[in-house]
Amino acid sequence: MTKLFIYLALVNLIDGIVTFIGLHLNVITEANHLMAVVYDNSPFLFMLIKIFLSACLLVFVFKIKLNRTKLLLSLVMFASVAYSFTLSLHVYWILLYL
Repeated sequence: MTKLFIYLALVNLIDGIVTFIGLHLNVITEANHLMAVVYDNSPFLFMLIKIFLSACLLVFVFKIKLNRTKLLLSLVMFASVAYSFTLSLHVYWILLYL
């Protein structure tokens, strides 16, 4: 399960970078209203938050003993699939733009 958390943190970080590029090129829009407001006010803060959240997830995984339940595994797997899908869409749209 640790590998899934690491994967989720990396995909979150990569998605932040790809989202930043897509927003900068006006190819995509940020569906998360809160992050859209953050990006509109400060693209730098947007990236800082994405980096911070990925780092928090990694600290959480390595510093806190997790009770490995089926529910937790299901949630992490769902989040990983959802982020992978979102990242794929962002990359696809940016490639169409280029």
